[in-house]
Amino acid sequence: MLFPFLSSTVHLLVSLLLLLIISPTAISGLALLATDQSTTPASQTKPHPNAATFRITVARAVQRIQRSWPGASLHRIELKSRTGPIRNPLLLVDVRLFFALPAGNLHPPSLLLASQTDATEWGQWSPPQYLRDARPEAEMGLGDVLTSDILQAVEAMRRDRQVGRFRACDVVREEGMTEVWWQFQMAGLSDIGWILVGDVSGMVEVERLLRGGRCNELLQHCTAGTRN
Repeated sequence: MLFPFLSSTVHLLVSLLLLLIISPTAISGLALLATDQSTTPASQTKPHPNAATFRITVARAVQRIQRSWPGASLHRIELKSRTGPIRNPLLLVDVRLFFALPAGNLHPPSLLLASQTDATEWGQWSPPQYLRDARPEAEMGLGDVLTSDILQAVEAMRRDRQVGRFRACDVVREEGMTEVWWQFQMAGLSDIGWILVGDVSGMVEVERLLRGGRCNELLQHCTAGTRN
């Protein structure tokens, strides 16, 4: 009768040990990575867990560029999904950082730092390349460090009951905006084209699509044409 008792005790101790090893943080991370797997073809490469947050990844990239090009300033970030509409921002691994270079130099006015074509996580960069187009006058620049991270921006969207999928995200500050905004390009049949989340305030704004144009509720005006 002693052996069954010992077997049950050992089994209980092993179960408790496993619960201690698998922390809540690990469980939440696994849940996040599992998002969208039901709709992602098995043949597509799934991203590895990113070792650094997107905010830290960008800050490191800015430092790298400024070591080689002193005075370079980040003015725009673009992230895209390679697997179609998604809900998990970790799948936005196609990243482009646009830098404005100081005037008066012999090189072109802008610089692009883009992800490798086979990147599976943030921070896997191709060599920087010059761009002939200058920074658009309407873009005010982002500064060297973002205040929030893309995970926080998505959480703000969800708290605002914006639960749709997105296919891309731009980080930009344009004329008329009081702060930097995360601009998520939404996918689906609704009239919501973009969801904007303030980098500092966390405020959520909706940009609705109109026939032949779009209406930005943040700036309280409508313009012709649509964003790509």
